[in-house]
Amino acid sequence: MQLKRTVKVLFIGMLMSCLFTACGESGGSADIVGTWVDTEVEDIKFIFNSDGTWQYVSNMSAHGTWKLTEGKNNEIQMPSESGLGEDRRHVGGVHEFSIDGDILTLDGVGEYERES
Repeated sequence: MQLKRTVKVLFIGMLMSCLFTACGESGGSADIVGTWVDTEVEDIKFIFNSDGTWQYVSNMSAHGTWKLTEGKNNEIQMPSESGLGEDRRHVGGVHEFSIDGDILTLDGVGEYERES
């Protein structure tokens, strides 16, 4: 009787461990969601919303939609919907990116720190 209970407890513990490990993995689209502040100029921000929209806040603002490129963990598609000539800094487009702790690096655009 005691052996059956011990086996049940071990099985449930292993199952829960597997579930927590799977839920704790990073690298999904949720990692980029949030507000990111330029590491050099505090007035410049990127905002990535969970609804798939983004906004570049600066004196030359831009906005659009975003999604991660399917099959690539480090590429984001973020076409600008700001209108002809509005995205003067060319932040819209397809960019490789990386997130290291609280630092987002967008290839060709710059480094941004997660706003706390």
